[in-house]
Amino acid sequence: MKGLMRFLAKARLVELSDDELADAGTESAVSAIDPVAEPLPVEPEPVAVSLPVSPDGSAVVEGLGFDIIYTNAGLPHSPFPAERLLKLLDGLRAMDAATRKMAVLAMDAADDSWVIDDPIADAGLKIRILDGYKQSLTARIRETEEQTAARISEVHRSQAENADIIRRKMTELEQLLQEDIAQSARQAGELEAALRASRETAAREARRVDQEIERLREIPAHFTPPATPSTQP
Repeated sequence: MKGLMRFLAKARLVELSDDELADAGTESAVSAIDPVAEPLPVEPEPVAVSLPVSPDGSAVVEGLGFDIIYTNAGLPHSPFPAERLLKLLDGLRAMDAATRKMAVLAMDAADDSWVIDDPIADAGLKIRILDGYKQSLTARIRETEEQTAARISEVHRSQAENADIIRRKMTELEQLLQEDIAQSARQAGELEAALRASRETAAREARRVDQEIERLREIPAHFTPPATPSTQP
């Protein structure tokens, strides 16, 4: 914690008394941070995520909690989750980006219970899970489209068969034919309306996930060290 106080004092975020300055010493907390780290993999594959079944029978469950998505994907426990770091960053918005980064790294150096790699890894895995969730949404809508098309085709086929039977009947059955045509059109319209609603739900859900991904990307963007260029002999 002394290292953190030294850093915050140098960043002019706190003022220390003479006794505190003497107690803090001259060693910089930031010097304890290893500036060299292995670069993270670029754009890893999404994690496969299974979608829950909606109680009302709709294709997509809207507003599914991110914690539920992560749990369903088997997200391991992190000693310092990405959301915790995002909350910390929100509290440091008054600082410029460089000072905010140094403050977080100083906190990391002063607290042995976590390292900056923890939220970086957690954010990276959550991004992969959310990407997988979006892929599952796309696959679910594609499957629903195919099922809906098949059902609509069956409705029309059934209507055509019934029409052929009805047309062979006497004139007094003409009203029955008209009612059957209207019923078939209504069924097809309901199926198409349900498909449109599912598409709109998936689009809203994808936008919501995109927003969360953008929030999570702030961590690797700010804290992933740049790749060290290889030197040729």
